[in-house]
Amino acid sequence: MGALGSQIADLLTRSGYGKWSLIDGDVLLPHNFARHALLHSLVGLSKVEAMKMHLDVILAEPVVKEVLFVDVLSSGEEENESYPCS
Repeated sequence: MGALGSQIADLLTRSGYGKWSLIDGDVLLPHNFARHALLHSLVGLSKVEAMKMHLDVILAEPVVKEVLFVDVLSSGEEENESYPCS
């Protein structure tokens, strides 16, 4: 859910395409806003939680089914948090 992923998710959601599982292990910081789809008011939140809030208000129904706060490049030995959405 970095700069490119956030823009793609935003545009595809606005097109009415699918339900989403969001994956990123990073937190939104001020330097992210040059190209990111999110707003400055969300600084400090995980990118996946912030994008969930952003995407779920675009259409009349929620479009995010799950968020995963994980680093996909890690070895997997660390505990990561998964938040299924209702």
